[in-house]
Amino acid sequence: MEKVECQAGQPSHAAAYLKFAAAQFGATTSAANERYLSWLYEQKPYGGRWSDSLMAVTATGDVVGCVH
Repeated sequence: MEKVECQAGQPSHAAAYLKFAAAQFGATTSAANERYLSWLYEQKPYGGRWSDSLMAVTATGDVVGCVH
């Protein structure tokens, strides 16, 4: 089993997160939608910073879990 590390979310996690979300929740869900992710972490009027999330990331950079 590959080592997993919990990290504060950062913009560099976006692509790996979207891949994870599409596989786990479905490619057509809001969780796997790039516009939703942008709204959640970049455009939301009351903060919504990437660092407000927690990403479970493998040594190879794959996101395997998250908490928004």
